[in-house]
Amino acid sequence: MVFVVVDRFTKYVHFIPLAHLYIATKVAHIHATEVVNKSLEHYLRAFAVDRPHSSVDWLPLVEFWFNTNYHTSIKLTPFEALYGYPPPKVVDYVPGVTRVATINSYLQDRQQLFSLFKQNLNAAQERMKWFADKKRVDRSFKVGDWVYLKLQPYKQSLV
Repeated sequence: MVFVVVDRFTKYVHFIPLAHLYIATKVAHIHATEVVNKSLEHYLRAFAVDRPHSSVDWLPLVEFWFNTNYHTSIKLTPFEALYGYPPPKVVDYVPGVTRVATINSYLQDRQQLFSLFKQNLNAAQERMKWFADKKRVDRSFKVGDWVYLKLQPYKQSLV
């Protein structure tokens, strides 16, 4: 289980793994954040689709990824809203940069995970586009054509 904490002002999130002594309904009543939970689910699927048991290990990376992506309601990244400067870039792994075997192994795993993540995210986006395009109809209009116009008085008005 992952406990999601969201700063309402900056939209910065923290993803905290919880042990089994917590009951999902109790945690949900304490702090429910449906939009972020949906995003977290998509990120975890993209990150851990081939390695579901290691998703907790990569939770900090998912948190970083979420906090460094543009947020439409605040018009910048949550990282930038919190710290006041743009987030750092994640540098690609370059073999031979470090002589420490564990760091080398971690960076190699991270690079492979990034590649897998990008592939999975692209596949998910293509799948969503395919479903969206199925419902779209290409229409063209000429000057003088009659069309239906739906006005919503609370959003639009004629003056």
